[in-house]
Amino acid sequence: MSDLSVLKNLYKACAAENGLLAIINLDNITSFYEAYGEELADRLHLEFTRIIDDVMREDDIKASLGNDEIIIFAKNMNEKSELEEVYSYVSAEIDEYIAEELSEERLSDLIEEDSPISMEISVGAVMVPQQGTDYTTLFTKADRALYIAKNSGRKHEIVYYSDELDASDVSEDMAEESAGTEKQMSDKPARGAVWTDKSEYKMIYNYLTRYISTYNNSACEMVITIKPAAESLGYDEYEKLIKDSGNVIAGLFRHSDIIMRERESFRILLAEMETKNIIIIVDRIKKGLQNAGLYMQEKIILDSRIIAADGEHDAWIKVAV
Repeated sequence: MSDLSVLKNLYKACAAENGLLAIINLDNITSFYEAYGEELADRLHLEFTRIIDDVMREDDIKASLGNDEIIIFAKNMNEKSELEEVYSYVSAEIDEYIAEELSEERLSDLIEEDSPISMEISVGAVMVPQQGTDYTTLFTKADRALYIAKNSGRKHEIVYYSDELDASDVSEDMAEESAGTEKQMSDKPARGAVWTDKSEYKMIYNYLTRYISTYNNSACEMVITIKPAAESLGYDEYEKLIKDSGNVIAGLFRHSDIIMRERESFRILLAEMETKNIIIIVDRIKKGLQNAGLYMQEKIILDSRIIAADGEHDAWIKVAV
């Protein structure tokens, strides 16, 4: 998704075309890395990309979101059965490729009783323009549907986002999580940090500092500030940019983390976090905003500090994301 021209095409397609936006995920690519090594997992990703290229039409839009996901916009794909045919084809082709690779003599010794010998696929999809025409909003909805496909007992299938995606579509835990994330802003992903207001954030912060002191643990508080890259950006556009960025950022964190908005900033409280992990979080935020098409529109400053077990707080560390 670092290719700006592809991103522009996705924006244009979502705004002007009928079709379907979908995120296709290789569910257990990590297991392949662990069982068979980086070389085979990388080849599998390349084959995954080739198979998607083969099955999609020339004017469809495709982009990689890393080693395990591909996002597609399929123009004029208005029937769910069409995506189901794509899903079945991709699944069958991936399984055939893996079977051929693992049948090679040089790889046969790597196969153990619990080694993965197939690759499952999950898909989160959203219909366009029925669910909107803004790429960032549609991406968030497709990502939410994908999360439900992978984490609510419906793994290895297609889940379509709808406004009725509620407790009837997910497990009890997922329903509670979804309700919690809708507290402050609309269209929150079903995963990620829990949204709170200022008083709730302060109460949780005070509790966490007491917990840290008692159990000799640590935590991290972050403040992520969003500034527009273009000085001429209007108020409504800036407000939308902040909301969209907040939705994406919250979805990158754990459900045990807490997030609160303060004007153009987001204050996040991360339990069990150490200084050495901050750079990983910075990279994750940058990638997430790039994937959602927001990174080039804004300037992001991240301030962080570690809350120590002895009650002392490390100095704030400022990083440009």
